[in-house]
Amino acid sequence: MNAQMIDLRYKSGSESKGNNMNTQAQFLQATVGLDQASRDIQVAQQQLSQVLGFDEFKTLAATGTWDVPPVPTPHPDFMTMLVKLPQIRAQEAVVEQAQAAIKLAHSTLWPTLSLNYSKGTEAPPNSLPVHFGPSRELPTILFLADGPTIHLYRLPGRGTLL
Repeated sequence: MNAQMIDLRYKSGSESKGNNMNTQAQFLQATVGLDQASRDIQVAQQQLSQVLGFDEFKTLAATGTWDVPPVPTPHPDFMTMLVKLPQIRAQEAVVEQAQAAIKLAHSTLWPTLSLNYSKGTEAPPNSLPVHFGPSRELPTILFLADGPTIHLYRLPGRGTLL
């Protein structure tokens, strides 16, 4: 309809040749698209016939009404469904990993306490060498120093620690 109107205007001299040619090209493209769509319908019908097991092509027409079941009364809990999705679980693992990395970074700010015990051969004469080394370590960022180490010697028969 529009293509005929443009053609009539062109023939009467009130439309340009470019607009007329553009309209004719669009009309031809629409006609070719319509023909392709009808061929696609025929191919789809033939494929459906093959799937249904018909040896020969039969035009199938569906009639009737489509009944949709009502929505279930308790609405589904989408949050429990989302938690089970693999993409969500993977991202939760990434978040947990980042939180663990933050905790690890914070752990270097807290002081640590360690106890070491060893027996050695260096000791004052007439004593059993016992080295007891409690130490505490403070973060070097805050205090720039390590904790003290104490050496204790147990002397035999005296029951005292030096």
